[in-house]
Amino acid sequence: MNIRTATEQDVGKVKELVDALQVCRRQNGWKERDCGLFEYPKSEEELRSALNPFFVVAETSDGIRGYSLGYDNKFFRGIYENTDSPEFKFILDNFGKSFLYVDQLGVLNFNSLGGMKIASSLIDWNVKTARENGLKKIVAYACEKPVLNRRSVTAMFRRGFERLDGVNIEDGIVLGAYVFRLK
Repeated sequence: MNIRTATEQDVGKVKELVDALQVCRRQNGWKERDCGLFEYPKSEEELRSALNPFFVVAETSDGIRGYSLGYDNKFFRGIYENTDSPEFKFILDNFGKSFLYVDQLGVLNFNSLGGMKIASSLIDWNVKTARENGLKKIVAYACEKPVLNRRSVTAMFRRGFERLDGVNIEDGIVLGAYVFRLK
């Protein structure tokens, strides 16, 4: 497996992954899901505008199998400095000027052994790269209500993330805010 910076040519495949990982209230059985992106789609235009050194893909001989969409604090502030969105305001108000924000981390077939290995490798890449860039924290969200993204929360706790707070965003959605402090 190769983890590399996402390019313009990767946007279509990443969009397919984002779409495949969506969980929404219109789906049958959505309340039983324990992983996925709860009502958090991204358009190809949004993915294109997010291309930066912290947006990476995990590629195997079968193609792109996962991605981590991250922004360092400078890129994040450039996008969200004047936002009204509670989840982004929370980050702006609480994390200073030295962090990596992981907006989405998605893996095809997360429940398989290969999928879990890809997810772990992407998290390891985020930690390593944040350290190499002198960042002090990694910040991420996981959906807690109306469904708990149990897989993401479990993966973050195993890696040493701590839960800081719940952030109410819209339509009854509550995101748990998690931080990993780099040493």
